[in-house]
Amino acid sequence: MQPTFYKRSGKFSSMFFVYFLLGVAISIPILAVAYIYLNHYIPFIYANIFIAIGCGVGLGAVVGFAGKYGKVRNMALMVIFAFIAMVVLKYVQWAVYIPLIFTNIYEVWEMTFVERKLEAIFLLTRPLYVFEGAEIINEFGVWGLGTNVSTAVTGIPLLLVWVAEFIILTASAILTANYFISNPFSEETGAWYSTYDHTISAGVPEHLDSIKQDMEYGKFDSLLEQIRQHNENPDTFLGFTIFAPPEQATDEPHFLTMVKTTVTTKGKGRKKDQTKTDTLLTELAVSAETVQAMEEAATYAAAQAELVVEQADE
Repeated sequence: MQPTFYKRSGKFSSMFFVYFLLGVAISIPILAVAYIYLNHYIPFIYANIFIAIGCGVGLGAVVGFAGKYGKVRNMALMVIFAFIAMVVLKYVQWAVYIPLIFTNIYEVWEMTFVERKLEAIFLLTRPLYVFEGAEIINEFGVWGLGTNVSTAVTGIPLLLVWVAEFIILTASAILTANYFISNPFSEETGAWYSTYDHTISAGVPEHLDSIKQDMEYGKFDSLLEQIRQHNENPDTFLGFTIFAPPEQATDEPHFLTMVKTTVTTKGKGRKKDQTKTDTLLTELAVSAETVQAMEEAATYAAAQAELVVEQADE
């Protein structure tokens, strides 16, 4: 028997485009204004990085919700639309940014907050003006690095900063958007799989490769025994995430992902623990009976561990 893994169909609902357009139309003006003003009034580069990540995650969540409710089973499509949404967001941000800089920094315009927002709306319909404004800002700069903040960063260095900013925003958006559609999808019922609330875990055996190969070919006896032994090393262990099909999907399997986690405790030259995670199996098809057996083995292991603790306390 050949191993079976979940494979996305690549399909999607036409409602995805409706949800996407509504989501970006509502969220982008809010995110653009919040991002520009937070960056402007919190001029610290490390804070700006976190603001960029937060903005990217926010937009990615909007695209992700659209993908989830639009039943998108195509991660490439999510990458494309997250990128499109980010390009639109950056254009809106520039339309908001230019009036702010020309008013507060260059002082060539005199505008109230409301007037700046109206000017931003006007700039949205004038791409040429936006590009010209960006060129002016690139030539004269806005902020400096180091102790001499009066030395503004301009030209190619400033352009590189903008490129890095766009990469951070886009990467955050893409990763977040795809997270929302990361679970398997039931083609039978047209609904997403759910993730088990608890994670089953086990120690890492010496014959891990053999157990992994057995699992791929539907043999779980060695794995169940490993779970029952409850001899986990707290620094190295196996974790199993199980995806359950909708109740109506009677003909579809469960799926299982297995990862190996290694925790290196803090020591000399290390301020905090370091965790390394290796994915060993991704969304392997398993039967409901196998999942039940794994849960029973985990329950047995937990009961044995509790018994050991009680005996140690006596």
